[in-house]
Amino acid sequence: MRGHHLLRSGISLALVALAGCNWYEQSNVRQGDAHFERQEYRAAIADYNRALKLDSTNARAIHQAALAHYEIGEQSAAWPLLVKAERNDPKDLEIRLRLGAILLTHNRPEDAAAEARAVLQLAPRSLNALNLLGFSYLAQGKKSEARIQFDSAVAVAPDSQPAVARLVDLDLAEGHPEVALSRAQAFVTRSNGSADAEALIGTVYASRQDRKSADAAFRRAVQLDPKQGTAWMGLAQSYLAAGRADSAVAMLNEATKSNLTKAPAYMLLGVIYQGAGRLGQAQSSFERALLANPNFAEAANNLAWLISENGLNDVRALELAQQASQLKPDDPHIADTYGWILYKSGDFPGAVKQLKLASAKLEGEAGVSYHYGMASLKAGDSAAARQALTRALQSPTNYPWKEDARKALAGIR
Repeated sequence: MRGHHLLRSGISLALVALAGCNWYEQSNVRQGDAHFERQEYRAAIADYNRALKLDSTNARAIHQAALAHYEIGEQSAAWPLLVKAERNDPKDLEIRLRLGAILLTHNRPEDAAAEARAVLQLAPRSLNALNLLGFSYLAQGKKSEARIQFDSAVAVAPDSQPAVARLVDLDLAEGHPEVALSRAQAFVTRSNGSADAEALIGTVYASRQDRKSADAAFRRAVQLDPKQGTAWMGLAQSYLAAGRADSAVAMLNEATKSNLTKAPAYMLLGVIYQGAGRLGQAQSSFERALLANPNFAEAANNLAWLISENGLNDVRALELAQQASQLKPDDPHIADTYGWILYKSGDFPGAVKQLKLASAKLEGEAGVSYHYGMASLKAGDSAAARQALTRALQSPTNYPWKEDARKALAGIR
């Protein structure tokens, strides 16, 4: 009998311990939910992680931790949790939309579109899904399909700024400035002159070279919302056009306070600083642009060029140039940077591949022809080298590389 008593006691103790673990697990989830509701996302993540250590399959902790990581911009941490959450509940629209947004930022627009369509099958009037599908089509160059989605988004929510703004962009790109202006004016009226609407109409005025009206709209926007980054960017462009770089820098520093314009603002600051020879500040600005948007191909490209040309870190320059090329493989300026860095690293076949692409699309740029000619010469293609170097030397500008180009051309037999 004593053995049976001990057995029953052991089972009871195990059940008590299990119940205690479950209580502690659920307590952490509840605490995490409370932090999440107060937008204290890091504290929420810590609570959810404690719950997941006790039970790695806790669906609520997985779901909320995924959203918390996403909210603070930690996409790499959010991704595996979002995937698990979607497997737990394929009909969770919020999770699918977050997955789609990450896929889009990682240059997977077809996959992003698939997530958006899955949401729309369950919720045909989902504004976020319509906009996501529109952006996915834009990333694929499908402008007509994108317009249909953005029109649908506006039909669902006439004050949807992302949809209206993209429709305005499409109007301008297709050569319909009056339609763009009319659309923007209607948006200002519908939104009672919101900061976003004023910034949008300012952008339209700027595209029409009406800087006075544009600046007035941008100033109204920042008065309504001092963190309206698009308006600060617009004012910076006006100052740059007027040759007032210092004032432009001040406007861009304001634009960096908005998450939406942080990356482009730092990018433009980098360009200004680089043009002024302030290379340390230029490098810091490009670094911050990449920190704000790790998939910012142009920032990676410019940083790679700056580092390489100034002999700061050849290995990192090559990594950045490769990253930019992977993000935008058909961009000729990025191909020129990547190709020239490959040339300097001794990879002449790789350099020729990139520089041939760049030279074909930027035939009129002497520097690109020079790069292609030098790479072709090293790769053993004398005919391509002669043609490219001859084209480069036809430029009337006295570039510092011209003497090297003449010597190289003279040595071709």
